[in-house]
Amino acid sequence: VSDDAFMKLQELMVFKLDEMLKNADTAFEVLTTSCCHLESTAAIMLSAGFDPPFEPPLKSMLSCIRSGQLKSLLTKSRIFVPQSRWLLGCLDELALEHAQCFIQVSDPSLVVCFAKQFSQEEPNLQVITGTVVVAKNPCLHPGDVRILEAVDVRILEAVDVPGLHHLVDCLVFPQKGGRPHTNEASGSDLDGDIYFVTWGSDLIPPGKKSAPPMDYTPAPPKESPRPVRIPG
Repeated sequence: VSDDAFMKLQELMVFKLDEMLKNADTAFEVLTTSCCHLESTAAIMLSAGFDPPFEPPLKSMLSCIRSGQLKSLLTKSRIFVPQSRWLLGCLDELALEHAQCFIQVSDPSLVVCFAKQFSQEEPNLQVITGTVVVAKNPCLHPGDVRILEAVDVRILEAVDVPGLHHLVDCLVFPQKGGRPHTNEASGSDLDGDIYFVTWGSDLIPPGKKSAPPMDYTPAPPKESPRPVRIPG
């Protein structure tokens, strides 16, 4: 993946963070796509028609949000990626093959928050298909970034399964294969691990191939020649 892909995402993020103090539409977009539910007050004010340049309390809230995101960008290189999610990993028990995964995502958190406050409608769900990039922090080895194929279980022929559509905002890994994909990604083990997933074409390597994963086999345990006692 070229450096330009990351530079473009960073420049777009900084531009929107600057523009959100002047443009209500941009501010609402930033809040509803990259902020948590704690920023819902500002989003509700924007949806009610308040304009940041002429509403000091709203502009103050937006300035705090902007400062927080810029600090994360400066200290942790946290660049907002539009076509991506943080998802909880879990194991498939039905039909996925090796190098496949299942992903169904909901609307961003604030959009779901609005749906709960102002309507009884269910949030929109989207099944992701195609090549995706999966990684888990800490991601220090080139092989920690895994390239998988996201599939919709409804289009799998010759497999009679009820489906995985009850799983939302989860990254469903297959149980088939010689080595778990979870272990390939930074040695994770599905004990509540959260994974970064993107399906943006600019961040998918041209060859769509993963680097060889690192060997995360633990060192053999040491045997004690004497009984183990708890001091005290």
